Amino acid sequence: MPNRLPLRTKLAWGIGGVADNLIPNVLAALALPIYNLLFGLDVVLIGIALAIPRFLDALVDPYMGNISDQARSRWGRRKPYIVLGATLCAVLLPFFWAPVFGKSETALFLQLLLLGCVYSFSYTVFVIPYTALGYEITPDYDDRTRLLAWRMYLGLLAGLTIPWLYKLTFVTEFGATQEKAVLVLSCLVSVVIFATGAAPGFLVREHVPKEMEEKLTFWTSLRTAMRNRPFALILTGYCAVLIGLFTVSSLALYLNIFLVCGGDKQQAAYYGGLAGMASAFGSYLGLLAVSKVAGLLGKGVAMTTALSLAVVGFLSLLVTLTPRAPYFQLVSFFIQGFALQGAWLMVSSMVADVCDEDELETGRRREGIFSAVTSFVQKLLLSLTALTGGVVLKLCGYQDNVTPSDATNTAMKLTFILIPSLTLFVAILIFRKYPITRQRAERTRALLAERLAAPSP
Repeated sequence: MPNRLPLRTKLAWGIGGVADNLIPNVLAALALPIYNLLFGLDVVLIGIALAIPRFLDALVDPYMGNISDQARSRWGRRKPYIVLGATLCAVLLPFFWAPVFGKSETALFLQLLLLGCVYSFSYTVFVIPYTALGYEITPDYDDRTRLLAWRMYLGLLAGLTIPWLYKLTFVTEFGATQEKAVLVLSCLVSVVIFATGAAPGFLVREHVPKEMEEKLTFWTSLRTAMRNRPFALILTGYCAVLIGLFTVSSLALYLNIFLVCGGDKQQAAYYGGLAGMASAFGSYLGLLAVSKVAGLLGKGVAMTTALSLAVVGFLSLLVTLTPRAPYFQLVSFFIQGFALQGAWLMVSSMVADVCDEDELETGRRREGIFSAVTSFVQKLLLSLTALTGGVVLKLCGYQDNVTPSDATNTAMKLTFILIPSLTLFVAILIFRKYPITRQRAERTRALLAERLAAPSP
């Protein structure tokens, strides 16, 4: 019989997905409108102040993973860091919106930059051990997928509130001025971050492995993780998907403004919001469907199926992204959300299986380093492609303060559709080679169980 976790355990760990969604996205959603439109800080300086912490955060991830793997305490390896990181983020968030050093350009820039660095580091302290804890809670091939899906179910629920945060800063019940309102609002969000982020640390029982004879150095741990062939394959396919998506992400808003809405920014924001909602609803259904496919046919098949459907979602924009029928694009974004959220779930579930094979080979449980390297790749590519967003616009012929020509709009549309379609196709070819089947995963778990039951020499 499969070793299913009780629902309360899945909820206790999955609730951390709310904090995981809010910690980075609240800052991302409010930094530009508050620091630029309210405080008057130049948008270029805001971009620099946000990009540097993100890049440094990516570099710290693998170290945090190794620290978590090597830690020993009466409360476990992961749980103390989960509680600490969630607490720090909850305390720090309101300080972004209180310009305690004044409102000069230098003071605002330094506050956003320095506070952003500490905040990003605190997020790493939380999210790397939190993810690693999810990988190790259950050894069951299918129940891992079901457990990891709860993080996404609950995180997506929190994510639905993100597009409305800026509008809430104008609600007078939160404060007589917008500056006071954003401060009150961030305090309320901080309470949610602490409650949901710290919950896994207090409520989930952690598996603590046997004491190891010696601790691995960071570089030794990283090197052995990267030599794991299934993990290297997962990272390669993951990179292909992220490069395609991140490279063209900046084009979506411009296409809605200039192609679909003829320059009407407010109308474009409306359709963009609807597209986000359509993607979110698709994501919920995608988690259910891809989990079912993974249970019936295996994770490799589920992954390639999800990526194939994502290609369909992007190619459909050739027809649905049109000023003649602006609402048609919602169909494409629904399909993309359905497919890609399922793909993210499969990445997490596959990495969890890799951790078992790594333990069989090395005799160590190292979920932290695998979680950290995956996070490092995501953040690094996000930082690098953020720098190329403007370049892609320029290559399409876009010029600041100039209404794009029909040729420029067509170039942006084709770029937005074809680049991710191509990289998703490459990822499909890569994931077709994913070697850990259900039978192989179950055989690995059986060998690990035999090793654990064997008497010590």
